[in-house]
Amino acid sequence: MRASDVRAAIIVVVEGASVDATAGGRDKFVHVDTGGRELEQAPDRVFRATLTQPPRRTAYLTLDAYVVEYTVDLYYTPSKQVEDRISADAEQVSYDLTILNQQADDLMVSEVQPGSVFELDNLLVARIPVLVTYRLTGVS
Repeated sequence: MRASDVRAAIIVVVEGASVDATAGGRDKFVHVDTGGRELEQAPDRVFRATLTQPPRRTAYLTLDAYVVEYTVDLYYTPSKQVEDRISADAEQVSYDLTILNQQADDLMVSEVQPGSVFELDNLLVARIPVLVTYRLTGVS
């Protein structure tokens, strides 16, 4: 497994997260790859998974254990009860990310770090950092 595979697993988990309050059948998390650019206007439940810390070896007993940190940013448009939706979504996404290791044998541990909520332009952003330990494969 490589760090890019970890990111892909995170995207799959967030896209599959169950949301409590939906506005319709199409109201689900959708990943947007912005290439490092900020989102100026986004619909609810758009998210990004971006590299926060590059991969590095861990102190585990095995030499092929690496750890990488990604940040999941969930974007919301301000509206009534948006804070309730953000907190409910963050609970579900955080739970799903803690069991990320069920996605593949090479995913060892995932730890959701303390996050934050802030305003960016006309959006509210819920930031969820996740630290993932994985078995490095595919390098020689």
